Amino acid sequence: VRIEILLPSEYLGPVLQLTQLFRFREIETKNFGSRIIVAAKLPLADLIRDLDDQLKSVTQGFASLNYEFIGYEPAEVRKLDILVAGNPVAGLTRILPKDDVEREARKSVERLKELLPRQQFVQALQAVVAGKIVARETIPALKKELGNFGKNGGDRTRKMKLWKKQQRGKERLKERAESSDIRIPAHIFKELLKK
Repeated sequence: VRIEILLPSEYLGPVLQLTQLFRFREIETKNFGSRIIVAAKLPLADLIRDLDDQLKSVTQGFASLNYEFIGYEPAEVRKLDILVAGNPVAGLTRILPKDDVEREARKSVERLKELLPRQQFVQALQAVVAGKIVARETIPALKKELGNFGKNGGDRTRKMKLWKKQQRGKERLKERAESSDIRIPAHIFKELLKK
């Protein structure tokens, strides 16, 4: 995409910092008295991502943006898959620029860890790129209080028996979860898309 940004000259510094955040190429500046035009090329994905809001923010709304689609170009991209409890979730698969994959993978699994509810078993969240795990988080299992056997006596072997029974149940739940598809509620997908 060919882009032109018209802005007051005092906002040139912050706009040039934006060019480093987004993948601007072939940057040209033209001076027209108190106004400047910054012309450049950048990928359409970066324009869609949030450029307009960021531009309005750093220029306090004084910049205007004009863009023109100039064609397709080859790009180095990677496919990012998210696995929940060992199962790939198709709705979370994304194609990202090679340079952004690790950062986005880490951010995705951390955000997913905050959003997904805890289960009776441990859930592993993994971000996979080209068959390699690049980021991982673990959602711990829910724990059930087995009673207060420590104070006032009580049989410790009874507590151990209950712990072992609970562990066997959790292992069965985990096996069932790994063999079936994980269902992720729709509101979690919406939350992941938010900033």
